[in-house]
Amino acid sequence: MSSTLMFVCSDAEKYGMLAQPMQDAGFDTEMVDPGATTVLETIETAAPMATVFDLATGPEQAMQEIAKAMLADPNLPRPLLVFVGGDADTVATIKGDIPFAVFVNPDELMWVLKHLVYKD
Repeated sequence: MSSTLMFVCSDAEKYGMLAQPMQDAGFDTEMVDPGATTVLETIETAAPMATVFDLATGPEQAMQEIAKAMLADPNLPRPLLVFVGGDADTVATIKGDIPFAVFVNPDELMWVLKHLVYKD
């Protein structure tokens, strides 16, 4: 598994805001749009230590399906799955399918990643 954090996000500017503190802390980051036809292949190639789904940029259902596909595909790594933002109904729905994922607000993301993913 690499030292990469993969952001599933449909807004490059928002990705930059979320990823910059991680990059400053020494993490490598990449972004993939949830609507890309190669999203699973991109994640597989990166073999990330964590995959961060930005629910604020949507589409939430596509992100949920990507996470479920990651768990079902034996070729994909099993990184930490972190969902950022989202309203209470969306979070509850995703938790129903992926109960062991981590759900955080944007201001909690750095703390969670630093404590759940070891990085010197």
